[in-house]
Amino acid sequence: PGIKFRGRPKKESSDKRDRKVSVNFTEDEEREVKAKASAAGISIAELLRISAFRLSIVERLTDFEREAIRELMYQ
Repeated sequence: PGIKFRGRPKKESSDKRDRKVSVNFTEDEEREVKAKASAAGISIAELLRISAFRLSIVERLTDFEREAIRELMYQ
């Protein structure tokens, strides 16, 4: 009852980030990533997580789909 806890509460085991992924950048790419993270006021890791999971990835068309679109455009 009279015990005061210090620091933040422990995370649930399902919320812990315990995996690492390494990525290589050119000097210019690294500078750009750091600048974007700094401008957004977030860490580089958070910027990369947002980029990876919250953006829509548009798949490129297959050759078949591209040809089908060409055919439709000519009709």
